[in-house]
This record gives sequence, C-alpha cells and structure tokens, in this order.
Amino acid sequence: MTYSQMRISKFTTYIINPDAIKKSAIWLDLRIALKDARQRFGTKVSSELTTTKTGSLNIGSVNIEILAPTPELNLGGAGGTDLQGRRLTSNSWVKKANQPNLM
Repeated sequence: MTYSQMRISKFTTYIINPDAIKKSAIWLDLRIALKDARQRFGTKVSSELTTTKTGSLNIGSVNIEILAPTPELNLGGAGGTDLQGRRLTSNSWVKKANQPNLM
C-alpha cells in the first residue's frame, strides 16, 4: 500500500505517537502521507497522544479518556526506557491504581 492509496486527506486531524522501532514500509508510507496531507490540505498532525489529552478529544456526548501513556512515559519513546529503566515498546503502559483492566 502506498501513501496515495491511504486517503489521508479524508480526515482533518491525526494524533499519533512516534515509534522509532517501527521500520516497516507501511509505517514509512504513513509518515510520508501525513507530511503530504499536512502540506497540501492543512491536515493537523500531532505526535502527542497522552493522558493529558483526556477531555480535549470529546465529540458531542462521546467522552474520550486516554489511559496511557503519561507524558513522562511517552518522552521515553518506543525503544527507550521508562523512569525506572524498563525497556519501552509501542505497546508499553503502566497500570494506575484503581484503573480497570482493558481488553
């Protein structure tokens, strides 16, 4: 799939976290497509989807809560480490007390 087939210009905003571990052609195509859409169509691209976005992404009566990552965890980045030195992946998150298990 090439970026021209992804129809990136269909949406006005993309919020996606960086992932230095991903080396696939699809990930590269997505990055190229987002750059193209941003430059050609004014598409908004943000690389910060963290717990601090909770409440700012609500649409109508739909409330969106971002459970993870926290900004501090996100700053470590995939391939980096958290504040305790544990290796992070694009699927890393830290469960908070009283937080429900997710499926």
